[in-house]
Amino acid sequence: MTRLPRTPALDGIRGLAVAGVLLFHAGVGWLIGGHLGVTVFFALSGFLITSLLLSEHEGSGRVDLRQFWARRAKRLVPALPVALLLVAAVAAWTPNPASHLIQDSVATMTWSANWWFLASGQTYADLFHDPSPLQHTWSLAVEEQFYVLFPLLLVFLARKGRAALGVGIAALLVLSVGIGAWLSLHGATSARLHFGTDTRIAEILAGAGLAVLLQQGRGWRRLSSPLVPAVGVVAGAFLVWSMVTVQDDSRYLQRGGWALTSVATCFLLAAAVQPGRIATALSAWPLVRLGQLSYGAYLFHWPLYLLITKDSAGVDGPMLLLTRLTAVLLLAEVSLRVLELPVRHSRLSLGGGLGTWAVAGTAGVVAVGLGTGAIVLPSLPPATNLPAAEAQGLPGAAQPQQQQQLVGAARQSAPRRVVVQAPRAMAARTAAPAPKHRETRQALPPAFTTDPDKYPVPPVPPSQPGQLRVLVIGDSLADNLAQGLIQWSNTRSDVVVYDLAIPGCPLSRGGERRFTDGRLFPVKKSCGWWADHSTKRWQAMHQFSPQVVVSEDGVNELFDRRLSSWSDWSSPGGNPFDDWLIGEYGNVVRSFGGASQLMLNTPCADWQRYWAFASVPDMDERVMAVNNDQGQVPDITRADLRGRICPGGQYSDTVEGQPDGRPDGLHLSPQASFALARDWLGPQVLLMQKSTKILGS
Repeated sequence: MTRLPRTPALDGIRGLAVAGVLLFHAGVGWLIGGHLGVTVFFALSGFLITSLLLSEHEGSGRVDLRQFWARRAKRLVPALPVALLLVAAVAAWTPNPASHLIQDSVATMTWSANWWFLASGQTYADLFHDPSPLQHTWSLAVEEQFYVLFPLLLVFLARKGRAALGVGIAALLVLSVGIGAWLSLHGATSARLHFGTDTRIAEILAGAGLAVLLQQGRGWRRLSSPLVPAVGVVAGAFLVWSMVTVQDDSRYLQRGGWALTSVATCFLLAAAVQPGRIATALSAWPLVRLGQLSYGAYLFHWPLYLLITKDSAGVDGPMLLLTRLTAVLLLAEVSLRVLELPVRHSRLSLGGGLGTWAVAGTAGVVAVGLGTGAIVLPSLPPATNLPAAEAQGLPGAAQPQQQQQLVGAARQSAPRRVVVQAPRAMAARTAAPAPKHRETRQALPPAFTTDPDKYPVPPVPPSQPGQLRVLVIGDSLADNLAQGLIQWSNTRSDVVVYDLAIPGCPLSRGGERRFTDGRLFPVKKSCGWWADHSTKRWQAMHQFSPQVVVSEDGVNELFDRRLSSWSDWSSPGGNPFDDWLIGEYGNVVRSFGGASQLMLNTPCADWQRYWAFASVPDMDERVMAVNNDQGQVPDITRADLRGRICPGGQYSDTVEGQPDGRPDGLHLSPQASFALARDWLGPQVLLMQKSTKILGS
């Protein structure tokens, strides 16, 4: 088996890359480009894998693909079930686990996560406001697809000489960059460009191309030019600059920036494998050890971040960051020593490896299913102290109808934990008492824990002449509706939809809100982007130039509010709240100039399930007051969202025929959002070209 020399500086680069990702995902504000650590990983992987394959081919004239793939499996598979157990824990402790976690898990274990996330409508931005604990595994899928396909290409081209291999790699790299640029120019979504193997493979191919140039024997050729360290320093500086300045949705990245970052990484790699100060600096022990732990740290960090939050850990700021990083590194260390290295150094055959992978993967997916409630174990018959005759229905025994009524009453009185896809009729099939639920955690909903200052501005979607340009603004419910409208617009050629909603943000500006437990929650200045022409969000809106503006914002106006100019707290239905809110909505209308405006009212909700409002006794009155305020805003069209999804004014989980359409009691599932857009909201948007009357349900 061919091995490359251990090069600590390469582990150091790997350590810097994973550090960027860990800090970026932890929300460290100055590192907005930390996601580029993945690009560094890609280039380094291409460099090392191609060097290994070329070394083997050069030494023996062939490449043992079977052994290569077996080594890759033994390197990557052992830690995956551990990650799935963490995901199961996230699902078990999350009040509303995502409905697609089982599919996410299967896609992760089969190295197809990137394409699955695209097919299921997930985006990279979801990582910060509607996260799957496995979304970060998209990059592992891209790498594994490379590991499967690239060796076949290398074996074929290497027979024709190294020059042919280099030309082939360069052609594929240019093709990948070209595909990304073409898709970007023709309106592809940011998710398509971010997750696609075809658009991201250039970053790995850049490292492969460097290996073709440098690999020699069982190592890399020495470069005597004095320019090498200087170029390495410049490349390192460029990478640092990119990590502190380049946002993940930047058009620059989509049109060649990822490839340019990987080329800079290659210059740094070339310097790192030469003796000198750069190699010495990158060989510092903390960087090297972090690099050695990088796979486990990357794999485990995101589900651990979702488990270790401000509310669960009881700390915030730097202490929360330290707690998270400590947990990540400890688990990665244990996994490496106890699981990964023993398997990697074992004599396990490919067949045994595949069998172990299949068993471990199945166990992990089952654990996730149990955590989400999608898989339900059969329950034992309930214990009873009733005599046998009484239990068979003789006088004194509770009849089935009575038992179901008792179960229903117990359900209504018990705190609820919604489990998407769990069989709804399970508890009603038995005369046993209703299962005992955990008490609802007193944690802020995710929409209120995301800093709106850091919420990314989506790229402006391109529009063609004749297309109706529709902008959606508001809070997390508006974001739900926008995603449904975007899906609906993708089925048509006459509409393009742009989502600029910010979860947790009211459209009204200033002051602070008060939660039911007395916690205060200020309204960030960024929530009022619509009135600030200097913000990137306003500039993106202006570039899009919407013809129709759809707003849904009422839920975030239901809190008690206090402005500095008010003497005390005020709430919907009181003064000065109502006059002020009507004025703010009027300012919003005027800020969008000549665009037609469709304002959706505030719907009902299962307030007991949505903790932010669970103990507020007058929620229905607040909703009616805000809707009345909206009704006094001139120059808009109003749509009755409440009437549409709350039949007879009553809450229902079913929306447009979609069961579990409001999984947390407030927001819409992707399926319900699309159905609502297709059947009701989309047609109302189209009517905005022709009518400004008040639209009913």
